[in-house]
Amino acid sequence: MTLEDAAALQCDLVELEFPMTYLKALEFALFKTYGIPSISRLLVQTKQLTDPALVPKRYVDTTVLIREFCENPPGSERYRDAIARMNYIHSVYQQAGKITNDDLLYTLSLFALEPANWINRYEWRALTRMEECALGTFWKSIGDAMLLDYGSVDRSESGWSDGLHWLDDIRSWSQAYEERNMVSDPDNKKVADETVVLLLWLVPGYFKRFGQRVVCALIDDRLRKAIMYEKPPHGYFVFVEALFRLRKVILRYAMLPRLSSQRARRLSDELNEHGCYNFKAYDYAPLYVRATLWERWSLQAWVFWLLGRPLPGDAKQQHHPQGYKISDIGPDRMIGKGAQSMYETKARLKVHAVRTCPFSR
Repeated sequence: MTLEDAAALQCDLVELEFPMTYLKALEFALFKTYGIPSISRLLVQTKQLTDPALVPKRYVDTTVLIREFCENPPGSERYRDAIARMNYIHSVYQQAGKITNDDLLYTLSLFALEPANWINRYEWRALTRMEECALGTFWKSIGDAMLLDYGSVDRSESGWSDGLHWLDDIRSWSQAYEERNMVSDPDNKKVADETVVLLLWLVPGYFKRFGQRVVCALIDDRLRKAIMYEKPPHGYFVFVEALFRLRKVILRYAMLPRLSSQRARRLSDELNEHGCYNFKAYDYAPLYVRATLWERWSLQAWVFWLLGRPLPGDAKQQHHPQGYKISDIGPDRMIGKGAQSMYETKARLKVHAVRTCPFSR
């Protein structure tokens, strides 16, 4: 399977087949990394996920970069820009000795594994072997683009035959990494607390406690202990399982397939008059969303307004309705920086073949 084919299959999973579940799987994949003290400690130090004023932007910036290289073809400029920007941001912390290769490899493993786990458990159908192979092929290629060292992964020296082979090994490595490193730590809890606030952005105050327990029911015991959360009563697990089973039945038997014209694409295709791209939907703070008549008067906007949440166009300095430039994504202190690093990464990616199988090299 070529990288180009794998990316196209994965894009269909993101935009056509399972847009909601894929997005939630990535959210909880990120949440799972907060159970690793070396990762949560960095986030506490930078305040990116502990300062309420910074949390929404950090979350949306991460989402933007992932969507840019997940939803644009591997040979495109936007794909290369997104990976180059991500690599630059990581390099700042790597050079300072604050993040390790294994921390990044673990995060990558969750992005490859959690969507399949969530889809196979909660969606109206399971992934096919072809789709799982596409996930493995795509995310292995992202790891190559990040220059990650796979030396600690089984059979890394002999190589892998395909995306399924790689997924099996990265799953075993990821589980072993968790057993060694996912332990309770106050920093884990600090980051988790602010992330839960974001996940419950639209939940009214009197339902917050209920929402927190539902979140706890969606994570495993090891992570729950690492972030120092109590296990919720059994009824919450029953509620979550029943809710997803009901959704599964409705989708399978009462809903029509999503048409290509209904793709859940959240990124604008063209640059706007400011030379920026816009986000076309929002679940939390409306960062990078244009303040159009529809965005400010839609049903979603009315719900946000009734709950006292900001709308597109509110707090312009914080929410940037003019859009984003991929080269400026990240903490404010990194805006305008990293041009040379990004240029070198893009030049390297430009010579990578996207119409060949990554495992045949």
